[in-house]
Amino acid sequence: MEKSYQRLYDFVSSIRVLCTLIAIFYVMYWFLHTIHFPFIQYAGIIFNPLVNILKNFISWTIDYKNFEIDMLPIIVAAGFQVAYFILQGPLDIIEKVEKKHKLNVIAEKKLEEKLMNENLKEVFVNKTLEYNAFAILLTLNLKTEVDTNLLSPEGNIDLKETAKKEYAKIVNIMREKYITCKVITPGKLFIIYDNFALFDDFLTDILSEIKKFSTQNSQNGIITEFSLVIDAFREGEKVSKILDIMEKILTFNYTNKALGTMSFNIRYRLNNQKNKYLLETIGISRFFEKPVDGVQNYTDFELFNLKIAKK
Repeated sequence: MEKSYQRLYDFVSSIRVLCTLIAIFYVMYWFLHTIHFPFIQYAGIIFNPLVNILKNFISWTIDYKNFEIDMLPIIVAAGFQVAYFILQGPLDIIEKVEKKHKLNVIAEKKLEEKLMNENLKEVFVNKTLEYNAFAILLTLNLKTEVDTNLLSPEGNIDLKETAKKEYAKIVNIMREKYITCKVITPGKLFIIYDNFALFDDFLTDILSEIKKFSTQNSQNGIITEFSLVIDAFREGEKVSKILDIMEKILTFNYTNKALGTMSFNIRYRLNNQKNKYLLETIGISRFFEKPVDGVQNYTDFELFNLKIAKK
């Protein structure tokens, strides 16, 4: 209970206690006066004023063995006891008012928290929307179903060259449809695009091409495995830094999966349209750096697997 309400509550409670004490004293005074207790007349200086006032309105005496007993002090005591019970009403009102006030304070705090959270959310969303571009790093790992040493020189296939040709093919296809996309192929396919609204179509086109390539290879006795990492970044970030992080994630050897980083996961969920892909966390992976001065450094990555959402 707040101090102001507590003070008022304590004040009324004190008056109630005082009423009970006065009622008890009047009963004691009446009893001692009735038995003619010595010196009780001196106490009358305190108790008689209220009794005398009451005598102007009512008179109540009882005859007992030729004695007349004045019952007015008992009536005064009863009056104070009635006041004790009446004062319970104000106490209940104070409690109700204080409770209502407390609820109003809680409601105001919740409203303030809500407004603050909405402001923080708006700031968070605006900051996240600064990640207006995404990057995809793709590697193709090809291997024959039989030992290449058993193949004749004429039938031997240069798997690295085949992968490079596929990278080039994907680049040509994507540049025709997404003119502003940028590509680097350092033995892998690193491609970036600055339109998150088209991410679903962009990734679907790449996966579709990988599927066609894999089907064609299987007909030639070649197994196709791929690793694909997706990240989101802001304009002005160094491409080399982004590529370095994604290459570290590739070392975790998640094959035939499209993996998204935490940055991508947060940004992708803010897309306005209904997203085609669901992101399911696959846990946190740790990349250990080379020890420096005997201290082992590491970097943690929480990764998400992209799956097509069920309709």
